[in-house]
Amino acid sequence: MPAFTARLYLTAVAAFKVASYVVHVAKTKLTILVPSDIADAARDAVVALSGPPLRLTLAQLGENALRAEIDRLRREHNKGKPFPSHRAALKGGRPIGSSGD
Repeated sequence: MPAFTARLYLTAVAAFKVASYVVHVAKTKLTILVPSDIADAARDAVVALSGPPLRLTLAQLGENALRAEIDRLRREHNKGKPFPSHRAALKGGRPIGSSGD
């Protein structure tokens, strides 16, 4: 590889490393129950995509899915704006009208 090309390549790699800097945010644990077929499909996707270049984790898959669904719900039900903040704990139990199976 000519020196000029090598220099450009190294500059591009250095720029990518700076551009891909990860900002760590506070996280909290969220436990949910999902149907077995969804859990299996999620695990299969993570195993298939856990290597380079994605290095996908189950936590990343879940976070991405929740972000996408929250964005969709905001657009469809709240004019694209964030929902009002709440501080009270969510009510537990089955949703109203669920069959309980």
